[in-house]
Amino acid sequence: MRQKIFNVQGLEHGGVPLACRIGPMVATSVIMGHDPATRAMPADADQQARNAFNNLKLVMQQAGLDLGDVIKVTMYVKRESDRPAVVRNWEAAWPDVAHRPARRMLAYPEMRNDWLVQIEALAVARDAG
Repeated sequence: MRQKIFNVQGLEHGGVPLACRIGPMVATSVIMGHDPATRAMPADADQQARNAFNNLKLVMQQAGLDLGDVIKVTMYVKRESDRPAVVRNWEAAWPDVAHRPARRMLAYPEMRNDWLVQIEALAVARDAG
């Protein structure tokens, strides 16, 4: 197979890889906001978003990339009221306005359990040209 999968200890989803790479392209599965060391899920959206972007950074590192290689982020919130917290953390992950990835945020009220925030990303390795 041409694809290579990546996982990060503490962030695994059973048999679903956290990211898949073919050539220069890396796509993630859903990245949640739990702490990879304890697997604890914070109760508030701000901390879940902070953790989710930190977890995305870990996944990108595992795939040999960094947040500067991310070209698109899709963010899901359980409640509309949590949008500002997610945007704040997206801005913190990419503080330079000239080098932010495209993004889309969707409300997903059917999110399970105590999950309030989820993100997915698409990245292209720099060595791709």
